Amino acid sequence: NFKDYINSATLSDIKLRAISPRSSLIYNETELKNNDDDDILNLDDADDGVENDVIFAHWDILRARCVVFDLLFHAIYNDQCHAIPITEVVSIDVARNIITFDVSYTALLMVVKYLYTGILTTLDNCNLKIVHDVIRLADLLHLRALRIEIYGKFVTSRKHFKQMVNDSSLSVEEGSPLTPTDNPPLTPNDDLDNIEWYRGWQALKLDTFDVNLWRQSHENNFFFLNPKVLYHFDVSMYQRVASRQIVRVDEKTFQISKIVFVALSSYFKAMFVGVGSHTGGGLLWKESQHALDDIVDLNTDFVPMNAADFERLQRFLYTFDASTYYSFSNSESEHVASSSSSWSKALQSTMAAFHLSIYFGIDDLRTCLVSVLDQHFLCINSLHAIWAFSIEYEWKDIQRLCCRHFVTHFLEISMQLPVLLKLSKTMIKAALSSGAISLPTQYILEVLLKWANYHQTHIHDLLPPNTLFNEANKHFILSTRRMHGSISPQQLL
Repeated sequence: NFKDYINSATLSDIKLRAISPRSSLIYNETELKNNDDDDILNLDDADDGVENDVIFAHWDILRARCVVFDLLFHAIYNDQCHAIPITEVVSIDVARNIITFDVSYTALLMVVKYLYTGILTTLDNCNLKIVHDVIRLADLLHLRALRIEIYGKFVTSRKHFKQMVNDSSLSVEEGSPLTPTDNPPLTPNDDLDNIEWYRGWQALKLDTFDVNLWRQSHENNFFFLNPKVLYHFDVSMYQRVASRQIVRVDEKTFQISKIVFVALSSYFKAMFVGVGSHTGGGLLWKESQHALDDIVDLNTDFVPMNAADFERLQRFLYTFDASTYYSFSNSESEHVASSSSSWSKALQSTMAAFHLSIYFGIDDLRTCLVSVLDQHFLCINSLHAIWAFSIEYEWKDIQRLCCRHFVTHFLEISMQLPVLLKLSKTMIKAALSSGAISLPTQYILEVLLKWANYHQTHIHDLLPPNTLFNEANKHFILSTRRMHGSISPQQLL
């Protein structure tokens, strides 16, 4: 969802400028617009009264994806811009809040797009100058994954690469930005004194910068954003940053990243950006007019939420880590009993998260929770409990999940009579209407008859008008109903 905020003035707290304007590039805006891979580039978003080579950006996303942007942020807010060790290609205008890069506009926009979405624009039709600038930025910002992807997409063959070089005025020499380099991410075993690119930054003595925030490999954690950077908070620094806000849940305060919450939640978008306008020109909530040092109270009677629930929500939005809502492995969840206290507590936590996903309008969380239920909680022993939750709160997606599980595991359920007898009539009826049980009709009816006799009801109460268990018995069901109207269980069997 961050693609909607590429080059968007909404909550923007930093601008990135390219020295080479876009009008001078061979790869024009129309080509980018018509490219399926580039439809998320907001090339028409123009700054009111600012040069058209400026890109609106957000510190939180840039910093949580790039260690150099994190260093630049701390240098700016510690008044150390004069000592930044990359001034030959980067200049900073603190008064206008603009960072200027000595690259083309298109290359800078491609890298910004990559930081926001993880997607690299197709480079097949780009001229070599743009590719050259993209690789320079990848090296400058130490985006090793981007560098690898560039070589995977662009340098598809040595012949193609050499042809591009021969047709261009640019030359490729050993050690130039177009030759492979390797800038691995910081790891816990790194000796920073021996890392050449970091040595210049150490001279700034940025007390607020914690290199331990970056002593991890995203390749191992699979986090799109670095949660440690997003959780990092310094009141004196963030008072001038639009992307941060303090909120209160219960009696606990949280410092959140506005742009992350706005991008993923319709509730927070209405609160902090405005209703009726993507650019924030709509009707603003009262809470959105508060200063950063004011605390927005999220306590409400409409949905049960405690501090632990909100902390899990925040962790998920920063990491998209589904394990936030379960604490056991797949093998453990398959054999756990629904009566287990830890399992029941974890299920209740997941169901509480469903309330929050609906209340805050977070579709990504809701989709994740359906997957978590399917993989880690839903089994034949818990089917009746999860169905009861879905009926109480009218959660159609969970109801469909339960019906699908009933159909898939019908044979297993039929062999465990206590499990079968716990199931509700509405769930069995809804599951049967799919007509997807691939078992003999006689066996299915025998199982249903056991349930009907135990609950002292008629088997017809389980059979909706369109009940066709499978294709094999389609003719039998229809012809029998036409001939006999209401038929007895003996006739069905």
